[in-house]
Amino acid sequence: MKTASKTITVCTVIVLISIISLFGCNGGTLNTNDSDLTSGFRLGFGLIRDIGMNRSTGVADFRHNDSIITDAVITAGNDTLPYLGSQYLLEKVSVDSIPAGSILITTNWNSFSDITTLTAPANFAIASVLPPVKGPGDRVFVDWNGSAGAETYVIAAVKQDSAYIGIGFSQYVTSLSTSETIDDSAFTITTLQGAEPNPGIYNIYIYALNGSPDSALSSLKLPVPLPSQLTANVTKPDYKAFSGLITVSAPVTVEVVASP
Repeated sequence: MKTASKTITVCTVIVLISIISLFGCNGGTLNTNDSDLTSGFRLGFGLIRDIGMNRSTGVADFRHNDSIITDAVITAGNDTLPYLGSQYLLEKVSVDSIPAGSILITTNWNSFSDITTLTAPANFAIASVLPPVKGPGDRVFVDWNGSAGAETYVIAAVKQDSAYIGIGFSQYVTSLSTSETIDDSAFTITTLQGAEPNPGIYNIYIYALNGSPDSALSSLKLPVPLPSQLTANVTKPDYKAFSGLITVSAPVTVEVVASP
């Protein structure tokens, strides 16, 4: 019986130590696991400056413990994003209504407050797309002017009549290069290298990114969705933000033919 009593006492002590290590000696709440996006606060934010469409669009989603918060005050520079239907949304009729350069993104709700400084990448343009007519197996070379403030670039391709509907080819460009070569995978239905190109007129776009724009929120505001979600640009014990700015070049076309 003495052995059993000691065992129970030891187990009790272990449990108490575990509780103290989780919550601390002064009580409080358990810190959010950085990899757990369903607890704590989460901000998704993307601001898209679209040169070809001559418009700027901001979109945001703010949650606590995965529950949508509809009455936060979210601002981008001097503009407030109102909550409209299912998201915070800002629409401006000119690309330069959101000027290039430093911009403060603020989020306030009850006692929660966050300020993040990002940079709106400067306007830029695609310099060339070669060849202008692409046959099977031809690789397409694209180069563009650099965009001040860009931390990375994305190259995108989509049939001219299918932009802004959530489909198409996109990939990140490595090492802040201002040129890239894309192959048949950008112009096929299957997106498999070596597959038969899908003939037609395609738009080529370059995106200049700063921060970590929310890929899901920005998907229908971009000609082609981002390739994948970048890692959070703000990470705190009880808060993660996927926020960033994108400047989209005006498109340049390439004609894809089934045979040379």
